[in-house]
Amino acid sequence: MDDIVADQIGYYRARAGEYDEWWFRMNRYDQGVERNAAWFREVAEAEEVLAAAGPRGNALEIACGTGLWTRHLAPRVERLLALDAAEESMAIARARVDAPNVTYLEADIFSWRPSERYDFIFFGFWISHVPRSQWPGFWKMLADALAPGGSIFFIDDRRHPRGGISTGDRWQSGDDERETRIMNDGRHYTVVKNFFVPHDLEAELAALGWRGWVRETQEFFIYGSFTRVSPDPQVLAELAPLLETIGESEPPAAGDVENSRLYARRVFDHVTERWTPSEGVGVERHELVTDDGATLALDWYHPLAAEHPGSAALYLHGGGMILGLEHVGDLFDLMVRNYVATSGVPMLVVDYRIAPEHPFPTPVEDCYAALNWLAEHAQALGVDPNRIGVMGDSAGGNLAAAVCLLARDRGGPRVAQQLLIHPMLDDRTTTPDPLLLPFVTWTYDDNITGWGALLGNLAGTDEVSQYAAPARATDLTGLPDTYIDVGDLDIFRDEDVEYARRLSDAGVPTELHLYPGCMHAFDVLARKADVSQRAIAARVRRLCAL
Repeated sequence: MDDIVADQIGYYRARAGEYDEWWFRMNRYDQGVERNAAWFREVAEAEEVLAAAGPRGNALEIACGTGLWTRHLAPRVERLLALDAAEESMAIARARVDAPNVTYLEADIFSWRPSERYDFIFFGFWISHVPRSQWPGFWKMLADALAPGGSIFFIDDRRHPRGGISTGDRWQSGDDERETRIMNDGRHYTVVKNFFVPHDLEAELAALGWRGWVRETQEFFIYGSFTRVSPDPQVLAELAPLLETIGESEPPAAGDVENSRLYARRVFDHVTERWTPSEGVGVERHELVTDDGATLALDWYHPLAAEHPGSAALYLHGGGMILGLEHVGDLFDLMVRNYVATSGVPMLVVDYRIAPEHPFPTPVEDCYAALNWLAEHAQALGVDPNRIGVMGDSAGGNLAAAVCLLARDRGGPRVAQQLLIHPMLDDRTTTPDPLLLPFVTWTYDDNITGWGALLGNLAGTDEVSQYAAPARATDLTGLPDTYIDVGDLDIFRDEDVEYARRLSDAGVPTELHLYPGCMHAFDVLARKADVSQRAIAARVRRLCAL
């Protein structure tokens, strides 16, 4: 144990009996009516913020002290482990909060290791006492202790120009700030007291793999909430064989379409080899001729045994605008068969032309032509033309959204519902988020490749059409009911969530799912994971509602 850590433990053991005097502004800590009132206003604010952070489930409190925060946590959680290194402080905490769901444990926080995971972790007035030498290890311990989807919340001191009431000298010692703490009886102790600026602390924790925010009260406190950026464990486990197959091969460079196609084929061949086709689905082959004279293949997937429900969906495959059915046809045959088998809703798949050989507007015009074909042939196919949905994933999600914009603006076929699966909506998503980089399956370079192939030099400029990048649309009114889902480790996360928000603001009934710990195409790459099955089931539910 570092000498400074041992000194801090000695300080809090000695100070246990007067800690509450400081908190409640009693005796020598009384600063007068006005200053005390300011303190208690911000204490109340901090308590409200903690309540809003949503303490829940199995919780951990680090450095519980005399239980001043334990009393707020215990009524809100199922179980609480309150940890502290000072037995004298914990004795006061036990007396203050003697609840059956609270367990107290005396332990050195820097050597303690969790034996289980926690949904909510809290520490009050602690991170400022963590020596910089212990900083990475402390946050690693928190990462190990936090359950998937869990969060941490902390409150601490702001740097105060007046200094602390019980503070003596303050100085810099290596990477740490240190200060002298003076007891009621005049004894002196040295403690680490590092202060933080919100933006700097956010950046520092982002570099350690945490996502969150930090705020300040007007004068006294700093507080923050963070979650761990980490993949869903089941998704990660199912991805392991794929990652082994790909090995250490260098991913394609931005703009390299041909190698991107080869790389994608390797990935999707691995997926299809392990996928058993759904039974009971037939496929009819059709064709349409576009206005520019091209002949496009259409595949009509339909249940063989079940009576058709009268609804149907146009399914637009993904592929970053650069992958056609010649590259990904086997994968999407399996995917569409599964949707049809589980929902009973027939689907039309169009082999639209792809970029860069056929840049914008060809791909979306091909897809719009397929929607028109489906509406025109609805009666022959046993489909109610008022119950047609448009569904697509990734680049297909882009095309689905764009087709719905075209149908609205051209007075085309009525679309009953748009289902956008991790859609690729915004050509401006090119600046890497360092938190996502270790987990992305569709990279920022891939995004530059796809948009560059579709738009050429227009990508990222003000000249991009809303029918190329639906995130550019300024008017989202009058669009069909919408379903969107995306993983929170997907580079499309922010643009998809924003599109859902704007749709809702425009009066469009919108259902949004954000799946924690999931990267792009998680439902395909890790199909058996529980989260993938939940996502697929949610889509099937919406298909059944057509």
